[in-house]
Amino acid sequence: MIDLAIEPIRNPVTGRPHRARIVLPEGFEFREAEMGSADFSVRSLLEYAHKGRYASLWYAAYGPQGIIADAVA
Repeated sequence: MIDLAIEPIRNPVTGRPHRARIVLPEGFEFREAEMGSADFSVRSLLEYAHKGRYASLWYAAYGPQGIIADAVA
């Protein structure tokens, strides 16, 4: 079983959500992504868990030449 929870990065002083984005106009993986914090665990033959790790969320459509810039989410 795999569990994944992603939330916005939290301000270390106030604890409130702090939204951050990375914009790469010529990026090959994504053009814009929202940063987050993830808790991830696996329970199977192998068991492990990671809490408060880097996460990113983005939408991208890919074709033979890379990202399709005009694709709509």
